[in-house]
Amino acid sequence: MSDSQQEHSWIREYWQGIESGEIIVGYYVREQVSRLVSELDNPAYKIDLHESQKRINFIEKECRHSEAPFAGKPFKLLLFQKAIIEAIFAIQRWNDELGRYIRKYQEIILVLGRKNGKAIDVATDIPTPDGWKKMGELQIGDTVFAVDGNPAKIITVSPVRLDHACYRVTFEDGATILADAQHLWTVTTKKKREPFVVSTVDMLEDFAHRRKDGKGTEYKYRVPVQLPVQYPEKDLPIPPYVLGLWLGNGDSADGRITGDADDIPFEIEQIRTAGEEITSHTNMRGACERIHVKNLSVKLRAAGLLKNKHIPQDYLQSSVKQRMELLQGLMDTDGTCSKAGQCEFVQKSRNVTEGVMELLDSLGIKNTVSEHIPTIDGRKCAKVYRVQFWTDKTRPCFKLPRKYNRLKERLAERMKNKSIRNIEFVQSVPVKCIGIDHPSHLYLAGRKFTATHNTPLASAISLSEWVCGEMGTKILYGSNDYDQADLLYMATDAMREAAPKLARCTRRNQKGIFWGGRKQKSHAGKFSYQNKGSIRKLSARTSAKEGKNIKVGIVDEVHEMKDNTLIMPIKQALSTQDEPIYIEITTEGFTDNGYLDERLMTARQVLEGEVEKDNLLIFWYTQDSEEEIWRDEKSWYKSNPTLGQVKKWSFLRGMVEDARISASTKAFVLAKDFNIKQNSAAAWLSADVIDNQETFDPKELEGQFYIGGFDYAETTDLCAAKAVFVNPWTLKKRCLGMYFIPEVKADAIIMDDNANHLNPEQKNYRAWADKGLVTICPGTEVDPAMVSQWYISLLRELQARPYKIGFDNWHAKQLKDNLTDAFGPEVLERVSMDFLSLNGAMASLESDLTYKKLNYNNNEMDRWCLSNTAFKLNNMGLKMPVKIWNQAKNRIDGTLGLLTAYAAYSRFSSTYLSLQKSIVPEQRG
Repeated sequence: MSDSQQEHSWIREYWQGIESGEIIVGYYVREQVSRLVSELDNPAYKIDLHESQKRINFIEKECRHSEAPFAGKPFKLLLFQKAIIEAIFAIQRWNDELGRYIRKYQEIILVLGRKNGKAIDVATDIPTPDGWKKMGELQIGDTVFAVDGNPAKIITVSPVRLDHACYRVTFEDGATILADAQHLWTVTTKKKREPFVVSTVDMLEDFAHRRKDGKGTEYKYRVPVQLPVQYPEKDLPIPPYVLGLWLGNGDSADGRITGDADDIPFEIEQIRTAGEEITSHTNMRGACERIHVKNLSVKLRAAGLLKNKHIPQDYLQSSVKQRMELLQGLMDTDGTCSKAGQCEFVQKSRNVTEGVMELLDSLGIKNTVSEHIPTIDGRKCAKVYRVQFWTDKTRPCFKLPRKYNRLKERLAERMKNKSIRNIEFVQSVPVKCIGIDHPSHLYLAGRKFTATHNTPLASAISLSEWVCGEMGTKILYGSNDYDQADLLYMATDAMREAAPKLARCTRRNQKGIFWGGRKQKSHAGKFSYQNKGSIRKLSARTSAKEGKNIKVGIVDEVHEMKDNTLIMPIKQALSTQDEPIYIEITTEGFTDNGYLDERLMTARQVLEGEVEKDNLLIFWYTQDSEEEIWRDEKSWYKSNPTLGQVKKWSFLRGMVEDARISASTKAFVLAKDFNIKQNSAAAWLSADVIDNQETFDPKELEGQFYIGGFDYAETTDLCAAKAVFVNPWTLKKRCLGMYFIPEVKADAIIMDDNANHLNPEQKNYRAWADKGLVTICPGTEVDPAMVSQWYISLLRELQARPYKIGFDNWHAKQLKDNLTDAFGPEVLERVSMDFLSLNGAMASLESDLTYKKLNYNNNEMDRWCLSNTAFKLNNMGLKMPVKIWNQAKNRIDGTLGLLTAYAAYSRFSSTYLSLQKSIVPEQRG
């Protein structure tokens, strides 16, 4: 035992706390720390506590936090963090080849639970179902809007925090939000289409760059444009479409509306359809005509609109259908559509223009505004405002056919996002954070309805080695993608800049972080240009030479990796070093049979003595069982060693409560907060949840409206059509459905030679057809005419009409055309098969099945499809349906049909239910 062994050991202190029960850890951490204590007493090892303490001192004395709520404060290591650093740097073993002691642990696996959410300015406007509120006013129990447009309860509220580093974030539509340095944003990039999380400060250095062709600036980060905000339906004095016509082409002093002679007949028809009466119709000089709407002047005066044109707040916060009709009235008069499909609204009134922008924002349509002074015959006219935006025929901003026909059939995916155009440091403001009862944890903030949302230890360790280790130390950060590696790199750079001594003698450029301050080019020694050490990040663009001869390699979030493709080049680059350090830091994840599964299997074998790997250090903070999570919250420390000090009890308690009632939230929380592996091998819904023996007579639904949904992704396979009827008084749902399958597939079970190829699920579709559950289409494909005829049969036999029919665009053109001919284009509602569109629908369907609010008439094909459905989660906890892992032969088409109907219902529930109330007597269930 060396003299240094007599010094204080953080490993021993950590072990004493574990043994006494004061510190709660799981089995794997206990095993690792026990081994470390034994090594401290083993004469075969040299224990150099000076080396570890030197790094601990550097971190605590020189490093500053860059993340809220500790931004700017000294980095005070917790006991478990000091024990990890001591294990890495103090314990040494003899190396015969080198003839000296070297560090024993050269590979480190750190598995830790995630941290908390972040804060924004307390003065930020937040949309709520009750109107606009300031962030500072919000309390637990209040309701805001989630990113999918649906209301969500606030379940956690942080204290107001002062003196945080704050930034103004500006978006392409002109929206600005003041957020602290560590506010979390859900973003995508050109190269990474799957949403990921990044903080404000992490985006600061690379949010914009010059285009390669030199033509302007390209912006890297994009946030999602939310789905339409679901305000409740309002009892409005003037039909929204009529008000839109008047705001666009009405006389400010009375109720007269003037328009093009070719358009007025159509507008009169729409006004009458809205229940209003035309009292006069006058031909004007030229190509214009003027109409009077009965009592419109009286209603406008009562609303305070005469000689004061603006959009009243009740209209801006009405249902989606009402807001769309208001927009259509405005655009049919003062709107245009270019040949390319770009829409423009032009108005002289600033008040009306601002209302139109808020209207578009609340509908999830990104827009920009500009000022313009037109000229006529060389003479300047009054200034006008031009609001430009894009939408398509699935959400038409026009009713007027000549304008509607110019709209695109479907917008490109990039139009669903808006880019971040600027991030600038501002004077600190009070900030606050909220947590919401929604799987995405994303809420809408600001007047433009913008969606908002474990690296410090790794950054501190790597910086300490860069400073305290040998001259020329090169460090490389990597992850499954460039942006994730960038998070770790930027966190390290922020920590470097926050350390005054280190900032003076180092620099950063596009290639990395290097020694030698810009004002110290003449200096010599370790902390100068003579030191060729560097810190870089690994990406697809990183050249091979940048990955050579590194001493420290750190890989973040390895749970996303399917294999070791990224890992091996880093390990190869470390192979030339005598004492390399390779660290993997991660939470658990959802990748089946991925790289982390293999690593943790090795870790388990090492800690249980089945495999010897002397250079592997494992700090695996996880639970000993899932059951203890639900019955003993003190056990949460096992996965969250910073609980109560960094991670908030209120945050974790809120997540656990959500997990008790939602299967998908449960999977996300178990993986990210408790490091218990989740995958898609298990069913989404249990048999008890799915089972519902209730039936009903379809004739009970006569004369009602329904929300439809169909899955038509595979024309050569099983397809499903659904019609969901909602009782407006009880909100209970009844579902009628029909499946469709090609004849060749239905008969495959009878034809032995084709059975495995055409009917791998081995289901007797002919038997189901005899029960009226499936329609067999002649030939090899599902006939779209037969699908549309089923919907038409509901009208013919039950006088039941669709209010909306949700669909995915894939393979559906002919079926869409048929349904448009039968019910009109406004009935169809496109539902993309993505996380954002289906997440809320899955939560609603799960809830309805759990509480037996959905009666699917005991349809055994529905039960089969639901039981085959699993879910996958993205890194924000949003879910979408997939087939149960390793059961690709089974079908989930019925589930997809239901989910498209549920998604459409969520967007139009208020107006649909109001319509149903006029049909369904209150006593009926």
